[in-house]
Order: sequence, then C-alpha cells, then structure tokens
Amino acid sequence: MAQRNWVCDNIIWSVFGSDRINSTGGVKNFQAQLYQCLVGQALTLKQRIEALRTTNNMGMIVWQLNDIWPSGSWGSLEYGTGSNLTEGQVVGGRWKPVHHLYEQSLMQDMFASCGLLRNGSAACFVRSDLPGLAFEGSVRFTSVSFATGELTTWASAENLSLPPGPGSMAWLPAPGDALPNGNTSALIAEILDAAGLLKSTNNVLLAPPYMMQLPKEAAVSADFAAAPSEDGSIKVTVSSSAVAAFVTLTTQAQGRFSDNCFLQRPQEATQMRFIPIGEPEAALTLLKSTTRVEHAAMYM
Repeated sequence: MAQRNWVCDNIIWSVFGSDRINSTGGVKNFQAQLYQCLVGQALTLKQRIEALRTTNNMGMIVWQLNDIWPSGSWGSLEYGTGSNLTEGQVVGGRWKPVHHLYEQSLMQDMFASCGLLRNGSAACFVRSDLPGLAFEGSVRFTSVSFATGELTTWASAENLSLPPGPGSMAWLPAPGDALPNGNTSALIAEILDAAGLLKSTNNVLLAPPYMMQLPKEAAVSADFAAAPSEDGSIKVTVSSSAVAAFVTLTTQAQGRFSDNCFLQRPQEATQMRFIPIGEPEAALTLLKSTTRVEHAAMYM
C-alpha cells in the first residue's frame, strides 16, 4: 500500500480507531483501509479548517491540489496522465472526499459550525468572508439522530446581520451551554440569505467517528438513470435503509460525482449527478458495473 499512498496509519487510528490498522488479507480489509484513509484525510483537514475559521485570519492556502496517488494523500484531486496513469485512475481528476467537503462548506464564503471553547463552554459561530459585502439572513442548527434519522431544530438565529467581510463573525451561545450527545447525533448547520436561499450547509461532528453509534445494518444503494441527460451528465439517486455517515461513491468510470462524503438519512434520497469525461454512454456502462458505495459503519 505504501507504494500507492502516503502512510495513513495515524490518520485512520485517530479518526476511525485501530480495528483496521493491521488487518491483512482479503479484499474487504484493503477496501476498508483505502476508504478510511480517504475519509480520514477529509475529516482531519475539516477539523483543522473549522478551527482556523474561528480565528482572525483572512485566508488559507491548501497544500496540495492534485496528486498522482489514487487514495488518501495531501492532494484533493486524483490526477494521472500518460505513463503515470495507473489502471483505475482518472484523466482530469477524480474528486477525493476532501474536495467535496471544500465545495460543500469548508471553502464557502458563508460558514457555520459549533464546538467547545477553550474554557469548556459550548458555542456556535457564523462567519462571512464575502468581500466587502454585508450579510442579512438566518442560521439554523438541526440535530440528526443516528438511530432514527429524525431531525430536531436545536438552535437558530432568525435575524442574522453581519458587517461587510471578509472575516466578519457572529457568536451564538449553545442552548444550555452544552452540545448534543455526539455519540448518538450530529448537527447540520445551514445558512440562509434574506430571501430564504440556502448559502451553506455543514455537517458538524460532535464526537470522533469511532465513537459515533451508527447503524451497522444500513444498506446504501445507488441507482442510475437509464440514459445520460442532454448535458451528458448522469443522474444518480442514493438511498439508505438507515442513517449512513460519510457515504462515498467510487467508480472506474472517467469523471466525478457532483457530491460525495455525505450523511444519508432513510427518510429521503440524495439526488446528484455523475459528470463524465469522454463518452457518456460508456461512462454509464462502467458506472453500473463498477460503482462501489461505502459508508463508515461498514468498516467499524
């Protein structure tokens, strides 16, 4: 594995525990290590970036963008050409889970999250990095139960007003000065503008993934449209029988998914697309035959 990947032991251990670190033999153990390396990279960077966005800094530079390694590494895009293209790699860049997190929330101008302060008290924050623009809108924090998928409004601010950014922030005390139980639930932070349009969504973890009590029986599936759309993209519908965390799709088809590494509830399906590189019909055939759908509880 070290010939195809940066060493991931410390990341896997800190995020998912030690169960799979020394597992050898069999396809499932290897797939588990690759999945946990990819998602562990994403969550490690997510934790660091969320902390940085609470501080007085005006920007971040991510090292690095692309990488020839096909699993977890420093890069967020997998990229190989010519003699560097190993079977299964993608010309032009498969998005790794961390790149999807960049788009979902981490690198959005509007961002919200919750956590514990240095004095131990709980708080949430909203940050606007809109250059030279004020923000008017609202923020809501919704708790999602791992056991049932039920949503409960935990906290909100209806009349949110931030001065022109970048770097303008608002702090919100947590109800009862405590966060929900991170072993049994997570938070979804959503920022809406004055017209009610969603500007940012962030899944806030309240405990390390190895402590999250996720349903092991969750069966997650991906269904593909019978034919590509007019723009060449392929509609994908992801559904699950129970709550599944960090749902990640991988395929040998050339291209990328429009979303990945997300929380899937049984109450509603996730609608997304696969954007192919090259012939859409050929991509659809490979999607149907090679797509693997994984989630955290499969390997915990």
